Amino acid sequence: MDNDVAMVPMTVGLNLKLYRKAIGMTQAELGRALGPVLGMEWSRQAASAAEQGKRSFAAAELVALSKILGVKVEDFFRQVDFPKETPVDPRTPEERLRDAIGSRPTL
Repeated sequence: MDNDVAMVPMTVGLNLKLYRKAIGMTQAELGRALGPVLGMEWSRQAASAAEQGKRSFAAAELVALSKILGVKVEDFFRQVDFPKETPVDPRTPEERLRDAIGSRPTL
């Protein structure tokens, strides 16, 4: 397997962790927030595995994660540069979840 291709899950996972922490969300909260947006929740362990690059991502998962975390899908593929200080989202986890659910497109 091409090394660039093999690094995709790790890059996506590291960015997922960076963006999740930037808004002050736990892995368990992220997993629960996926339920209403994706149609199924992740366990805390599944979120951890994803952040460690131990699994691939479906397109629907990336779209759902981008909505919850407030980033663009392509942001997950950017080279990870860790900032000195990460801004914290002042909203509570419940407010972030409500905002993520409220931003879903209707079918």
